[in-house]
This record gives sequence, structure tokens and C-alpha cells, in this order.
Amino acid sequence: MLTQERQDVVTALVALGQERGFVTLDQVLEQAPPDLDVEDLSSLLQELESQSIEVDGAEQVRPDAKQRPAPRPQTPATPAGEQSLPAHEEDQGQDLVRTYLRQMSRVPLLTREGEVAIAKRIERGELRITKAMSRSLLAARHIRELARKVDEGERTLRDTVILPETELTDRQLNNRVKRLVADAEKVNDALKELAKCNARAAAVRKRRLKPSVRTRWRIKRAHIAVSHAVRHIRFTP
Repeated sequence: MLTQERQDVVTALVALGQERGFVTLDQVLEQAPPDLDVEDLSSLLQELESQSIEVDGAEQVRPDAKQRPAPRPQTPATPAGEQSLPAHEEDQGQDLVRTYLRQMSRVPLLTREGEVAIAKRIERGELRITKAMSRSLLAARHIRELARKVDEGERTLRDTVILPETELTDRQLNNRVKRLVADAEKVNDALKELAKCNARAAAVRKRRLKPSVRTRWRIKRAHIAVSHAVRHIRFTP
């Protein structure tokens, strides 16, 4: 094989090996000319190894490829009381890491469009969770209790809502606490209105009468008002 042709083959294989971390014997044979003999192929594999490009399947051409371990850097002496791993366990760990890197190189990287799609899916999931929680009266009553504890100092604001990563001043924290308490008051007012509507309907049922359509409509509207009040609270920055 000519020198220039050999250099072109090595350059192409090195570029391919740097992308994936290794090259296979089939890829070497695809890049090499068809009339390449065993000696030239063995020399080509040696040159790739000298440039830190591992060839998967090189032992098929060079049986001694795996019998000659690569030189290992000298490690400092192990202090007394510490034991180094046996040689076979260390080699096994290196094989596992190499296998993991090979598998990772076959997985395509996440593109910008993929990141946008994942972000949209996360946003839709968070919105569904918020809607589901806002329809629960148990969650609404718990919010009222949380706001009371934050206002009285039994619980910190940072343990209740997600604050920005930037450092907030005491004035900003106090404003966030006031906003949380005010929003919780709206939730409390909506719960009181819902309780009144339910009490009216219960009084009608005690007289063995059926609640009117208007009464049932008011109960549903009051329940929706509680849900909207819960969604209005900002639990994230």
C-alpha cells in the first residue's frame, strides 16, 4: 500500500475513532484497499493503536494483540492499612467502563428539537398535576394551613414554595410571604362560599326536598372558584 494512500486511510480511521471512541475491524477493512495483505493490515492496526485508537476485533488479525497489555502508569506506593484491588478485578472494571462507553457512543445525542419537545411535555405534565390538585378540597384546606404557618413563623417560605436561585432580600421575602397569605385568604373565602352553598342544599334535603337547579349551579360555581383560587397561587418562580 502506497504511503499517501496509507496516510489517507489512517486519517479517516482516526477521525472515525475519535467520534465513537473506537473503530471495528470491519470499518478498517472498508477503508483499506481490497488488495491489502495481512502484513500491511497488521502494520495499519499498529499505527492506529499508536494514535490511541482501539480496534475492536484486532485479535482476529493479530492474535497477540490482547496478550500484550498496554503499559500502565506507575502508581504511588499504597500506604499501610490500604489494600489495592487485585489485577483481575481492575481489568474487569476497565472492561466494564469500555463496554459502557461503547454502548453510549451508539445512542444518538439529544437535539435542540428534542430538548424543546421534552420541555413541552414537562410543562404539560405540571399543568395537569396543578389542575388535578386544584380540584381537591383537601389540597385547598392544606394551602390555608400552610399559609398560616408561614405567616406565624412556624414554617419558612423556602420550605413552602420554590424560590428563585438568586438571593432575595428580606423585603422581597416579606413581599412573597404577604402575597402567599393574600392568595390563601382568597382560597379561604372561596371555601367559605362553597360551605354556605352546601349548607343551603343540606337544609333543603332535610325538608325532603330536592335542591333546585340554581342551588346546584351555585355549588358547582363555588367549587370552580376554589379551583381557580388555588391555581392563582405561585408555587414556582
